[in-house]
Amino acid sequence: MVDPYKAALQNAFTASAAIMGALAIGYTGPHPEFLKMLNTFVLSGIVGYQVVWGVTPALHSPLMSVTNAVSGIIIVGGMMVMNGGYLPANFPGLLASLSVAIASLNIFGGFLVTQRMLNMFRRPTDPLEYNYLMGIAALTGALGYFGGVQMGVPVP
Repeated sequence: MVDPYKAALQNAFTASAAIMGALAIGYTGPHPEFLKMLNTFVLSGIVGYQVVWGVTPALHSPLMSVTNAVSGIIIVGGMMVMNGGYLPANFPGLLASLSVAIASLNIFGGFLVTQRMLNMFRRPTDPLEYNYLMGIAALTGALGYFGGVQMGVPVP
């Protein structure tokens, strides 16, 4: 039998390796526009996989998948409008950062409610879940991005 902790840890390390690989390709790419397109592709892949497919199949109704997909698209679009700055430089950047924050809350709240509903039906013999380990991948992406900014990599 597979240890759930080891499987979750391996999934987090695989996502971290994919993020580091995408950052390495983007930072050594031939043109800043390439980095912009690569960011869009990687973010849409991560958002699509983790947000839409990460929902338990028993609760994966069309309404929830569409809601999370739309929120994921809003996050990717908002990040593109923000232009990678630490603080919004103009009014559209401020609106984009607000939309990213609100869509993130929507996704987080949806997963929180889903988890609470699933816990109502959990048996004592069910294996534990280690979803918090995906924070390793999130931290890898954030540190890689801010490290690139500090090293002078052009931000798309």
